[in-house]
Amino acid sequence: MIDLDDWEKRDLDVVGRIDQADPIWGTQAIVYQTARGWVVSSDRSGTYRCRRDFNENMVDWPATSKARLTSWINDQNRSGEKFPEIRNHVLESAYDARPIPYSKQVERFYLMLQERGYRPGHPIIYGDSTADPEYLSSYLTMMRWIEATLDRELQGFIGALESDGQIFRDGGALYLTSKGLLKLEQIDLAGASNDQAFVAMWFGTEMDAAYEDGIAPGLADAGYRAFRIDRKEHANKIDDEIIAEIRRSRFLLADFTCGTLQVDSELVALPRGGVYYEAGFAQGLNMPVVWSVRADQIGLVHFDTRQYNHITWQNPEDLRKRIRDRVIATIGEFGSPDKAI
Repeated sequence: MIDLDDWEKRDLDVVGRIDQADPIWGTQAIVYQTARGWVVSSDRSGTYRCRRDFNENMVDWPATSKARLTSWINDQNRSGEKFPEIRNHVLESAYDARPIPYSKQVERFYLMLQERGYRPGHPIIYGDSTADPEYLSSYLTMMRWIEATLDRELQGFIGALESDGQIFRDGGALYLTSKGLLKLEQIDLAGASNDQAFVAMWFGTEMDAAYEDGIAPGLADAGYRAFRIDRKEHANKIDDEIIAEIRRSRFLLADFTCGTLQVDSELVALPRGGVYYEAGFAQGLNMPVVWSVRADQIGLVHFDTRQYNHITWQNPEDLRKRIRDRVIATIGEFGSPDKAI
Protein backbone atom coordinates (compact mmCIF):
# COMPACT_ATOMS: atom_id res chain seq x y z
CA MET A 1 0.00 0.00 0.00
CA ILE A 2 1.19 3.50 -0.81
CA ASP A 3 0.19 6.33 1.50
CA LEU A 4 -0.65 9.77 0.14
CA ASP A 5 1.85 12.57 0.45
CA ASP A 6 0.86 16.07 1.59
CA TRP A 7 0.54 17.39 -1.96
CA GLU A 8 -1.81 14.58 -2.96
CA LYS A 9 -3.93 15.08 0.13
CA ARG A 10 -4.29 18.74 -0.75
CA ASP A 11 -5.09 18.09 -4.42
CA LEU A 12 -7.68 15.46 -3.51
CA ASP A 13 -9.27 17.61 -0.76
CA VAL A 14 -8.65 14.96 1.88
CA VAL A 15 -10.61 15.50 5.10
CA GLY A 16 -8.96 12.70 7.07
CA ARG A 17 -8.11 9.02 7.22
CA ILE A 18 -10.87 6.59 8.19
CA ASP A 19 -10.91 3.03 9.52
CA GLN A 20 -12.11 1.17 6.45
CA ALA A 21 -11.01 -1.94 4.54
CA ASP A 22 -10.62 -2.08 0.76
CA PRO A 23 -14.25 -1.73 -0.46
CA ILE A 24 -13.72 -4.25 -3.27
CA TRP A 25 -12.00 -7.17 -1.55
CA GLY A 26 -12.25 -6.38 2.16
CA THR A 27 -8.48 -6.57 2.58
CA GLN A 28 -6.31 -4.13 4.49
CA ALA A 29 -6.18 -0.68 2.90
CA ILE A 30 -5.42 2.98 3.49
CA VAL A 31 -8.67 4.91 3.02
CA TYR A 32 -9.16 8.67 3.13
CA GLN A 33 -12.40 10.61 3.14
CA THR A 34 -12.68 13.55 0.77
CA ALA A 35 -15.41 15.96 -0.23
CA ARG A 36 -16.14 13.74 -3.25
CA GLY A 37 -15.98 10.31 -1.60
CA TRP A 38 -13.16 7.97 -0.67
CA VAL A 39 -9.58 7.63 -1.87
CA VAL A 40 -8.31 4.07 -1.50
CA SER A 41 -4.81 2.58 -1.56
CA SER A 42 -4.72 -1.21 -1.47
CA ASP A 43 -2.22 -3.90 -2.45
CA ARG A 44 -5.14 -6.02 -3.68
CA SER A 45 -6.86 -3.37 -5.80
CA GLY A 46 -4.41 -0.53 -6.44
CA THR A 47 -5.19 3.15 -5.88
CA TYR A 48 -8.55 4.65 -6.84
CA ARG A 49 -11.43 6.96 -5.92
CA CYS A 50 -14.99 5.85 -5.24
CA ARG A 51 -18.27 6.88 -3.62
CA ARG A 52 -18.73 6.52 0.12
CA ASP A 53 -21.32 3.77 -0.34
CA PHE A 54 -19.16 1.86 -2.82
CA ASN A 55 -18.51 -1.06 -0.45
CA GLU A 56 -22.26 -1.67 -0.29
CA ASN A 57 -22.35 -2.04 -4.08
CA MET A 58 -19.61 -4.67 -3.94
CA VAL A 59 -21.42 -7.01 -1.52
CA ASP A 60 -23.26 -8.98 -4.22
CA TRP A 61 -20.60 -8.79 -6.90
CA PRO A 62 -19.09 -12.11 -8.09
CA ALA A 63 -15.34 -12.52 -7.65
CA THR A 64 -14.79 -12.59 -11.43
CA SER A 65 -16.34 -9.14 -11.83
CA LYS A 66 -14.33 -7.80 -8.89
CA ALA A 67 -11.17 -9.16 -10.50
CA ARG A 68 -11.99 -7.45 -13.81
CA LEU A 69 -12.66 -4.18 -11.99
CA THR A 70 -9.32 -4.59 -10.24
CA SER A 71 -7.66 -5.04 -13.65
CA TRP A 72 -9.20 -1.78 -14.82
CA ILE A 73 -7.82 0.06 -11.78
CA ASN A 74 -4.41 -1.55 -12.28
CA ASP A 75 -4.37 -0.56 -15.95
CA GLN A 76 -5.30 3.02 -15.09
CA ASN A 77 -2.51 3.14 -12.51
CA ARG A 78 -0.08 1.77 -15.11
CA SER A 79 -1.01 4.50 -17.59
CA GLY A 80 -0.29 7.24 -15.06
CA GLU A 81 -3.77 7.80 -13.63
CA LYS A 82 -2.91 7.31 -9.96
CA PHE A 83 -6.42 7.81 -8.59
CA PRO A 84 -8.95 6.85 -11.29
CA GLU A 85 -12.55 7.42 -10.31
CA ILE A 86 -14.84 4.38 -10.44
CA ARG A 87 -17.92 5.64 -12.25
CA ASN A 88 -21.03 3.85 -13.45
CA HIS A 89 -19.73 3.07 -16.94
CA VAL A 90 -16.65 1.43 -15.41
CA LEU A 91 -18.81 -0.77 -13.19
CA GLU A 92 -21.02 -1.75 -16.12
CA SER A 93 -18.04 -2.76 -18.27
CA ALA A 94 -16.31 -4.66 -15.47
CA TYR A 95 -19.39 -6.57 -14.38
CA ASP A 96 -20.08 -8.06 -17.81
CA ALA A 97 -16.48 -8.43 -19.02
CA ARG A 98 -14.98 -11.84 -19.68
CA PRO A 99 -12.00 -13.02 -17.62
CA ILE A 100 -8.65 -12.54 -19.34
CA PRO A 101 -7.06 -15.67 -20.88
CA TYR A 102 -4.01 -17.41 -19.41
CA SER A 103 -1.70 -15.88 -22.02
CA LYS A 104 -2.77 -12.43 -20.87
CA GLN A 105 -2.20 -13.41 -17.23
CA VAL A 106 1.36 -14.43 -18.10
CA GLU A 107 1.95 -11.13 -19.87
CA ARG A 108 0.63 -9.18 -16.90
CA PHE A 109 2.83 -11.20 -14.55
CA TYR A 110 5.94 -10.12 -16.46
CA LEU A 111 4.73 -6.54 -16.72
CA MET A 112 4.46 -6.55 -12.92
CA LEU A 113 8.06 -7.73 -12.64
CA GLN A 114 9.14 -5.15 -15.20
CA GLU A 115 7.50 -2.35 -13.23
CA ARG A 116 9.18 -3.56 -10.05
CA GLY A 117 12.57 -3.58 -11.79
CA TYR A 118 13.08 -7.31 -11.22
CA ARG A 119 16.69 -8.49 -11.33
CA PRO A 120 18.10 -12.07 -11.44
CA GLY A 121 18.25 -13.62 -8.00
CA HIS A 122 15.52 -11.42 -6.53
CA PRO A 123 12.46 -13.19 -5.10
CA ILE A 124 9.17 -12.75 -6.95
CA ILE A 125 7.20 -12.85 -3.71
CA TYR A 126 9.03 -11.51 -0.68
CA GLY A 127 9.19 -13.61 2.49
CA ASP A 128 7.65 -17.03 2.99
CA SER A 129 4.56 -16.61 5.16
CA THR A 130 1.31 -14.62 5.15
CA ALA A 131 2.30 -13.52 8.65
CA ASP A 132 5.07 -11.47 7.01
CA PRO A 133 3.68 -8.07 5.86
CA GLU A 134 6.10 -7.99 2.90
CA TYR A 135 5.00 -11.45 1.79
CA LEU A 136 1.31 -10.58 2.05
CA SER A 137 1.82 -7.30 0.19
CA SER A 138 3.66 -8.89 -2.76
CA TYR A 139 1.22 -11.83 -2.80
CA LEU A 140 -1.85 -9.59 -3.02
CA THR A 141 -0.11 -7.40 -5.59
CA MET A 142 0.47 -10.43 -7.79
CA MET A 143 -3.19 -11.42 -7.48
CA ARG A 144 -4.13 -7.93 -8.65
CA TRP A 145 -1.86 -8.00 -11.69
CA ILE A 146 -2.94 -11.40 -13.03
CA GLU A 147 -6.66 -10.80 -12.34
CA ALA A 148 -6.86 -13.70 -9.87
CA THR A 149 -10.13 -14.24 -8.02
CA LEU A 150 -9.08 -16.70 -5.32
CA ASP A 151 -5.92 -17.91 -3.62
CA ARG A 152 -6.13 -21.29 -5.35
CA GLU A 153 -6.25 -19.55 -8.74
CA LEU A 154 -2.97 -17.80 -7.99
CA GLN A 155 -1.46 -21.06 -6.76
CA GLY A 156 -2.57 -22.76 -9.98
CA PHE A 157 -1.02 -19.97 -12.03
CA ILE A 158 2.27 -20.27 -10.13
CA GLY A 159 2.19 -24.04 -10.63
CA ALA A 160 1.68 -23.62 -14.37
CA LEU A 161 4.67 -21.27 -14.66
CA GLU A 162 6.74 -23.68 -12.59
CA SER A 163 5.77 -26.62 -14.79
CA ASP A 164 6.71 -24.61 -17.88
CA GLY A 165 10.14 -23.90 -16.46
CA GLN A 166 9.68 -20.16 -16.12
CA ILE A 167 10.02 -20.00 -12.33
CA PHE A 168 11.54 -22.18 -9.62
CA ARG A 169 11.31 -22.48 -5.84
CA ASP A 170 14.17 -22.20 -3.41
CA GLY A 171 13.41 -22.41 0.30
CA GLY A 172 9.82 -21.36 -0.25
CA ALA A 173 10.71 -18.29 -2.33
CA LEU A 174 10.02 -17.99 -6.07
CA TYR A 175 12.59 -16.90 -8.66
CA LEU A 176 12.74 -16.60 -12.45
CA THR A 177 14.65 -19.26 -14.37
CA SER A 178 16.78 -18.39 -17.40
CA LYS A 179 13.70 -19.04 -19.53
CA GLY A 180 11.72 -16.64 -17.39
CA LEU A 181 14.43 -14.01 -17.59
CA LEU A 182 14.39 -14.21 -21.38
CA LYS A 183 10.62 -13.79 -21.33
CA LEU A 184 10.98 -10.73 -19.08
CA GLU A 185 13.53 -9.30 -21.52
CA GLN A 186 11.07 -9.76 -24.40
CA ILE A 187 8.36 -7.96 -22.45
CA ASP A 188 10.78 -5.16 -21.61
CA LEU A 189 11.73 -4.71 -25.26
CA ALA A 190 8.09 -4.70 -26.31
CA GLY A 191 7.22 -2.04 -23.75
CA ALA A 192 3.64 -1.75 -22.61
CA SER A 193 1.04 -4.42 -23.15
CA ASN A 194 -0.58 -4.33 -26.56
CA ASP A 195 -3.94 -3.64 -24.99
CA GLN A 196 -2.90 0.02 -24.86
CA ALA A 197 -4.67 2.42 -27.22
CA PHE A 198 -3.06 5.85 -27.50
CA VAL A 199 -5.68 8.61 -27.51
CA ALA A 200 -4.83 11.81 -29.38
CA MET A 201 -7.43 14.52 -28.75
CA TRP A 202 -8.15 18.03 -27.54
CA PHE A 203 -7.66 18.05 -23.77
CA GLY A 204 -10.00 20.97 -23.13
CA THR A 205 -12.69 20.61 -20.47
CA GLU A 206 -15.26 20.69 -23.29
CA MET A 207 -14.09 17.17 -24.16
CA ASP A 208 -14.16 15.67 -20.65
CA ALA A 209 -17.53 13.96 -21.11
CA ALA A 210 -16.56 12.70 -24.57
CA TYR A 211 -13.49 11.02 -23.08
CA GLU A 212 -14.89 9.78 -19.76
CA ASP A 213 -18.24 8.56 -21.10
CA GLY A 214 -17.36 7.84 -24.72
CA ILE A 215 -13.76 7.18 -25.68
CA ALA A 216 -12.41 5.42 -22.58
CA PRO A 217 -15.39 3.09 -22.01
CA GLY A 218 -15.75 2.45 -25.76
CA LEU A 219 -12.16 1.22 -25.91
CA ALA A 220 -12.67 -0.76 -22.71
CA ASP A 221 -15.75 -2.42 -24.23
CA ALA A 222 -13.44 -3.76 -26.95
CA GLY A 223 -10.89 -4.87 -24.35
CA TYR A 224 -8.39 -2.02 -24.70
CA ARG A 225 -6.91 0.45 -22.22
CA ALA A 226 -7.11 4.13 -23.15
CA PHE A 227 -3.88 6.07 -22.68
CA ARG A 228 -3.72 9.87 -22.53
CA ILE A 229 -0.32 11.51 -22.35
CA ASP A 230 -1.61 14.35 -20.15
CA ARG A 231 -2.40 11.79 -17.43
CA LYS A 232 1.05 10.26 -17.27
CA GLU A 233 3.43 11.39 -14.56
CA HIS A 234 6.95 11.90 -15.93
CA ALA A 235 9.95 14.22 -15.74
CA ASN A 236 11.07 13.90 -19.36
CA LYS A 237 10.59 15.94 -22.52
CA ILE A 238 6.91 15.61 -23.43
CA ASP A 239 7.62 14.95 -27.13
CA ASP A 240 9.83 11.98 -26.24
CA GLU A 241 7.12 10.59 -23.97
CA ILE A 242 4.50 10.92 -26.71
CA ILE A 243 6.64 9.09 -29.26
CA ALA A 244 7.56 6.36 -26.77
CA GLU A 245 3.95 5.73 -25.75
CA ILE A 246 2.69 5.67 -29.34
CA ARG A 247 5.34 3.06 -30.14
CA ARG A 248 4.14 1.00 -27.17
CA SER A 249 0.49 1.10 -28.25
CA ARG A 250 -1.52 -1.37 -30.32
CA PHE A 251 -3.23 1.43 -32.25
CA LEU A 252 -4.04 5.14 -32.03
CA LEU A 253 -7.44 6.79 -31.73
CA ALA A 254 -7.40 10.35 -33.04
CA ASP A 255 -10.36 12.64 -32.38
CA PHE A 256 -10.23 15.89 -34.36
CA THR A 257 -12.95 17.79 -32.50
CA CYS A 258 -11.54 21.24 -31.73
CA GLY A 259 -12.40 24.72 -30.61
CA THR A 260 -13.91 27.14 -33.10
CA LEU A 261 -13.99 30.88 -33.70
CA GLN A 262 -16.69 32.90 -35.43
CA VAL A 263 -15.10 35.25 -37.97
CA ASP A 264 -17.76 37.42 -39.59
CA SER A 265 -20.26 34.82 -40.82
CA GLU A 266 -17.76 31.97 -41.09
CA LEU A 267 -16.97 29.34 -38.45
CA VAL A 268 -13.20 28.86 -38.31
CA ALA A 269 -11.56 25.80 -36.73
CA LEU A 270 -8.77 26.05 -34.16
CA PRO A 271 -7.24 22.64 -34.98
CA ARG A 272 -5.11 20.74 -32.50
CA GLY A 273 -1.82 20.34 -34.33
CA GLY A 274 -0.66 17.65 -31.93
CA VAL A 275 -3.53 15.36 -32.93
CA TYR A 276 -2.57 15.58 -36.61
CA TYR A 277 1.10 15.04 -35.76
CA GLU A 278 0.42 12.00 -33.57
CA ALA A 279 -1.91 10.41 -36.14
CA GLY A 280 0.72 10.94 -38.85
CA PHE A 281 3.47 9.52 -36.68
CA ALA A 282 1.38 6.40 -36.02
CA GLN A 283 0.76 5.96 -39.74
CA GLY A 284 4.49 6.25 -40.33
CA LEU A 285 4.88 3.25 -38.04
CA ASN A 286 2.21 1.35 -40.03
CA MET A 287 0.08 1.47 -36.89
CA PRO A 288 -3.72 1.43 -37.30
CA VAL A 289 -5.45 4.76 -36.67
CA VAL A 290 -9.11 5.09 -35.72
CA TRP A 291 -10.39 8.51 -36.82
CA SER A 292 -13.24 10.39 -35.14
CA VAL A 293 -14.74 13.87 -34.92
CA ARG A 294 -17.95 15.35 -33.59
CA ALA A 295 -20.52 15.28 -36.39
CA ASP A 296 -20.92 19.07 -36.67
CA GLN A 297 -17.16 19.47 -37.31
CA ILE A 298 -16.50 16.91 -40.06
CA GLY A 299 -16.38 19.79 -42.54
CA LEU A 300 -13.67 21.46 -40.47
CA VAL A 301 -11.25 18.52 -40.65
CA HIS A 302 -8.23 19.30 -42.83
CA PHE A 303 -8.75 18.18 -46.43
CA ASP A 304 -5.57 16.04 -46.35
CA THR A 305 -7.13 13.70 -43.78
CA ARG A 306 -10.85 14.19 -44.35
CA GLN A 307 -10.96 11.29 -46.80
CA TYR A 308 -10.32 8.82 -43.98
CA ASN A 309 -13.43 7.14 -42.62
CA HIS A 310 -14.15 9.16 -39.48
CA ILE A 311 -16.53 8.15 -36.74
CA THR A 312 -18.86 11.16 -36.74
CA TRP A 313 -20.47 11.18 -33.31
CA GLN A 314 -23.37 13.07 -31.79
CA ASN A 315 -22.87 12.59 -28.05
CA PRO A 316 -20.66 10.55 -25.66
CA GLU A 317 -23.05 7.59 -25.59
CA ASP A 318 -23.09 7.43 -29.39
CA LEU A 319 -19.29 7.77 -29.44
CA ARG A 320 -18.84 4.89 -26.98
CA LYS A 321 -20.87 2.44 -29.07
CA ARG A 322 -19.35 3.49 -32.37
CA ILE A 323 -15.78 3.26 -31.06
CA ARG A 324 -16.44 -0.22 -29.73
CA ASP A 325 -17.94 -1.35 -33.04
CA ARG A 326 -15.21 0.27 -35.17
CA VAL A 327 -12.35 -1.09 -33.09
CA ILE A 328 -13.74 -4.64 -33.00
CA ALA A 329 -14.36 -4.53 -36.77
CA THR A 330 -10.97 -3.08 -37.77
CA ILE A 331 -8.53 -3.96 -34.98
CA GLY A 332 -10.22 -6.89 -33.29
CA GLU A 333 -11.47 -7.42 -29.78
CA PHE A 334 -8.51 -7.79 -27.45
CA GLY A 335 -7.98 -11.29 -26.09
CA SER A 336 -10.46 -12.91 -28.48
CA PRO A 337 -8.75 -15.84 -30.27
CA ASP A 338 -10.90 -15.48 -33.38
CA LYS A 339 -10.02 -11.81 -33.88
CA ALA A 340 -6.92 -10.22 -35.34
CA ILE A 341 -4.84 -8.59 -32.64
